[in-house]
Amino acid sequence: MVISSHSLSTWLVIGSVALLSAGCRTGQALPAETLDSPAARLFNGYSKPNVKCYSCHNGDGHGASGPNLAERVPKLSDEGLLSTINEGPSLMPSYRDDLTEAEKRELVSWLRQRFGKPRK
Repeated sequence: MVISSHSLSTWLVIGSVALLSAGCRTGQALPAETLDSPAARLFNGYSKPNVKCYSCHNGDGHGASGPNLAERVPKLSDEGLLSTINEGPSLMPSYRDDLTEAEKRELVSWLRQRFGKPRK
């Protein structure tokens, strides 16, 4: 059986998309009763059904199939974090239209509280 390069590349793309879309489903939300802030509840998927940061970053932010935020957050300014939330770099979806400006600022504040200020 001969497989053309076109059909092989099509199957590779389909397989990659399937793996990537399934990949960000390994994180676990922290129990709602343990969360002490609206931003923590938002991050863990309890406030808005289409905002599930925990699914890639785990409920504690230390990474699942997505990056460990303890390593990423200190490298970014607050504006950089807001840009990340709005633009969704790489495989991360954009949350520009899913979150209010106040919710985005709450998330940034919560991330800072958990993971520290930007390194200089």
